[in-house]
Amino acid sequence: MENFHQKPITFVGEVSINVLDLNKAILFYQEIIGLQVLKKTDRQAVLTTDGKTPLLTLEQPRDVIPKEGRTTGLYHFALLLPSRADLSIFYAIYFKRNIHLERRIMK
Repeated sequence: MENFHQKPITFVGEVSINVLDLNKAILFYQEIIGLQVLKKTDRQAVLTTDGKTPLLTLEQPRDVIPKEGRTTGLYHFALLLPSRADLSIFYAIYFKRNIHLERRIMK
């Protein structure tokens, strides 16, 4: 797994997503993922891991419309952890909190 990334290595900086309920989304990313609020307004929150660098911006547009059932929205974005040890800590916290993660193996 050491050589997972191959040149040219590309990383995404800050990700921005629209949400239906800003406060509910903030709670999820704080309580479940472990991010911190860097700054917040009535319609937007910028989240971070280090207290300085924006990582995720959540925005609740004024005209937001809930998605219809059986339709897709955001597929995913990935958070790259520094090491396998960090991933192990992440899973241990989830296990203690009885949060179930789905494991998918991509072929």
